[in-house]
Amino acid sequence: MAQARAWFPDKVTYLSEKKVSLPRDTPGDGAKKGRVRVVDAYSQWIARHGAQFAYTEEIPKVAETDFDFALIVIERDERVDFFSERFDFTDPPFLSSSDSESVPIEDVFFGRLPIREASAGPDIAPGSVRVLGSGVPPLPEAASADKLVISGLIDDSINIGHRRFRDADGKSRVDFAWIHDAQWEGQNSVPFGREFTSEVTSQAIQLHPDDDDALMRQLDLIATTDRPYLPTSLKLRGSHGTHVADLAAGYDPDDEKAINHRIIAVQLPTFASQDTSGASLMTSIIAAARYIFDRALEMSDANKVPIPVVVNFSYGFGGGPKNGKHIVERTLRAMAEEYRKETAKIADTPYPGISAPAEIALPAGNGHLSKTHATGPAGQADRAPVLDFDMRVQPDDRSASFVEIWFSAKTKLIEVTVTPPGAVSKTFSFDISGPYDSSVSLANDYVLAEPKQDGGAGFEEGTVIARISIDRPNEKPAGAGHAHQHPATEDCTPFWRVLLALGPSTCLGANQPACPHGIWKVACKGDTHGNGPVRAWIQRDEAVGGFGTRGRQAYFDDTAYENNRFDRFGDVVVRDAGRPESIVKRDGTVSGIATNTVGPDTPLLSVGGALWDSDRAAIYSAAGNDDTLSAPHFLAPSETSGVLQGILGAATRNGGQVAMGGTSVAAPQVARCLAGELSRLNPAKYASFNAIKFLKDDSIADVEDPDRKARPVLRPDNDTPERAGNRRVREQRVQNDNGLIKPHPVLEDNIMRDVRRKV
Repeated sequence: MAQARAWFPDKVTYLSEKKVSLPRDTPGDGAKKGRVRVVDAYSQWIARHGAQFAYTEEIPKVAETDFDFALIVIERDERVDFFSERFDFTDPPFLSSSDSESVPIEDVFFGRLPIREASAGPDIAPGSVRVLGSGVPPLPEAASADKLVISGLIDDSINIGHRRFRDADGKSRVDFAWIHDAQWEGQNSVPFGREFTSEVTSQAIQLHPDDDDALMRQLDLIATTDRPYLPTSLKLRGSHGTHVADLAAGYDPDDEKAINHRIIAVQLPTFASQDTSGASLMTSIIAAARYIFDRALEMSDANKVPIPVVVNFSYGFGGGPKNGKHIVERTLRAMAEEYRKETAKIADTPYPGISAPAEIALPAGNGHLSKTHATGPAGQADRAPVLDFDMRVQPDDRSASFVEIWFSAKTKLIEVTVTPPGAVSKTFSFDISGPYDSSVSLANDYVLAEPKQDGGAGFEEGTVIARISIDRPNEKPAGAGHAHQHPATEDCTPFWRVLLALGPSTCLGANQPACPHGIWKVACKGDTHGNGPVRAWIQRDEAVGGFGTRGRQAYFDDTAYENNRFDRFGDVVVRDAGRPESIVKRDGTVSGIATNTVGPDTPLLSVGGALWDSDRAAIYSAAGNDDTLSAPHFLAPSETSGVLQGILGAATRNGGQVAMGGTSVAAPQVARCLAGELSRLNPAKYASFNAIKFLKDDSIADVEDPDRKARPVLRPDNDTPERAGNRRVREQRVQNDNGLIKPHPVLEDNIMRDVRRKV
């Protein structure tokens, strides 16, 4: 009889043998050297056991040029710096089994940056990713310096040469573009990939004014005969990045508003986009945002005026602490605030001391009915909080799956029992009663492995198919430079995260193991009486358009939920309230980086999706919940109607349109609205501008300037208040003199009216 899969302790201490030198900002501090301790649970999985399920497996080698890199992100005080170190994740010496004589560098986040060898420059070894002084392209003569606004776009597959991103002279409005996995060339101003200025892009447009494919080849966006490239949806009729960019910043070239609406775009690596869980996305996102704000600061300095920036990032994560302290949320807030401070220092400006607004639009997520959120009953005085759930892992899932289980910071002992299909059950006890040490996870990691193929005793390292660990990822490490917390994160209560990482449920290559599909039973318990409930989220894992089918979404399987998915009229139920109790929740499904938890002055705006002809959220648009997680700030159109799906936007090639839906297309409409208003606003009024107030205030309506009414349809979803809008603000706004609730008034953008006519 074959030996069953079983759990065993993983003794590896996640410490890199590589030596790095990280300079300090404060003069006289010198440099701090040491080996890097990997304290993030996702990074530990990727750097060790998950490496055998590499995202490059299904993609043929291109002249042996596929390689993985790591980007080390160091957060210190209220700013973030980046240093890169070249690592091969398949190289065994990468991980050390001993931390003797180590000097771990504090407050280090380590993540994987999946780019090709051909995309990496020779100077990617330790050095700052921040490269200033590359030269700012001159503005067109028709542009007005005090009316400039920059749209920062972070996405995949952006056709930066598209006609919708040109001015009346046919020149590109994309002043800077960083293509992460383009082929690196000498004399480049970025450490990997390739940067294009508007001058270079405009020259390519002149060479290929009517041939979109030739233009994209010229810009290294799609494959050429001598430069093989990776999969990209730019080969298809529509691409997510081009469509979103059009909604956020696209204009007809003859539109007079286009000339002052500048663009800085970053195209994420192909492999990062394939990994929808976000495990490979975080480093790319942070590097992209840093680049946008740095280049925007250069443009502000060159033009001697603080230029507002509105960033749109139409991606999201299913997991996270959901408390505003995800590393991406913290970093984006810090960068936006730093940009404001730095623009106020610009010399020789007509607006001395004026700081430019920096706003960031994020989609709320599409997981409202995905069954990826589970919550147990709240802990009471006489018992500990518990959560028992069944998670169904689907067959033929070609990517890793992750479930995060979050416990309150006051928990002292955590017990998690995991019973995989066809494997031995195991109870993991995490004793966290002592002082927190980043090494706490090192002694409590377990892996699920298959027996040796030869029938002998024990397990082979290469057969590991799952891993469970504990960490505290949302905590800002104590130490030098951390005395002052970000105002939005004064409450730095750390929550404990148990991460269950599962390999693909199908073999990706010869002699590779597969994780069992079917029902995984998990029972969780904490020991602190009267504590908050235990919550669990499964990271999203569906296929991404244009990148091939890889993932199949795992989900929580609960009879009470399944028996009440539809109401008596056959309609889909979109609320938890009033339904029979189920551990599976529709509430609390908002993206882990769009949590809307830090107050009215946050630069991060969470946007849900709505039907065009209804004041209700689309059924997939994620929700907050009543006790801990606020609803998205706004709803904007994401579907034309119940039968006409999606919102029209630019196709990959000129002259075409495609319809795409989801909260990803709602967010850029809000970004566009903010950019339009900031372009019209006198810089002297920047200090008093508040994005949330502007978008919610109907009194802003200038008869002489009808463009000020050009806002997306912002709806409160009165029937399901957890779906959109801060309820206190919304109820004050929509209550009339008679005390009756009325629908939010519809304010249509001219572009959206065109969409309705065309559809």
